Amino acid sequence: CDDFVISSGKSYAIKEIMFEDDNLTLAPRRAEKIFDLMIEKKLNICWDTPNGVAAFALKEDLISKMQKSGCYKLNLALESGNQYVLDNIIKKPLKLKKAKRLIRHAQEIGLDVGIYLIMGLPGETKEQIWDSFYLAKELRIYTPFISIATPYPGSELFEICRENKYIADDFSLDDLFIRSFSISTENWTGEEIREILRQGQRFLLKSYLVAHPQKFIKKAIKYMINNPSDFLIETFNFIVRGD
Repeated sequence: CDDFVISSGKSYAIKEIMFEDDNLTLAPRRAEKIFDLMIEKKLNICWDTPNGVAAFALKEDLISKMQKSGCYKLNLALESGNQYVLDNIIKKPLKLKKAKRLIRHAQEIGLDVGIYLIMGLPGETKEQIWDSFYLAKELRIYTPFISIATPYPGSELFEICRENKYIADDFSLDDLFIRSFSISTENWTGEEIREILRQGQRFLLKSYLVAHPQKFIKKAIKYMINNPSDFLIETFNFIVRGD
């Protein structure tokens, strides 16, 4: 990518920008105009969507235009690999059949694709949670970003958890961090969710090794060289403890 030059001709040596907008493609026509201008002005800037974009508002031609305008990675907030959970618990207007089609198209035109998942929502079963890991494997996305449901005061989730006693009586603001595993329901406990996360990540790591052994070994060697102590600890945990 080239340095970014504004109309005055001054160069700021900017080679990459990030759209921190959760709704970048929510208005497809607006997004298309932005990408068309980036292509027309030949900005030649690399960019990605670290916050994720709404998959339900995307189409293949818009993704192609994103790639032509400089996008190198597409992050999609899928949330769950189970359609029932999306429809009835998260209430997100997303069909996984469409999401799979869009992701395959993005991968075919050379885009790196990441997905965001969330687990540990009241109403989810353990089997439905595992569907998210199975979906990631199917899409060949072996390191999805996984969040654990966290009941922030003022949210609908917090009210549900409080009314149904899914959080401890002594629950406080100190318990509000992304992997506090503070929710326990009739279907699972917070510790069981922690274990499912551990097993699910191990499942995806093994799947990556089987599908791409050379890439796996190359990355492992690079990680070992750059982080020898961490590599030994994580290898021990993986082989001996099963972490």
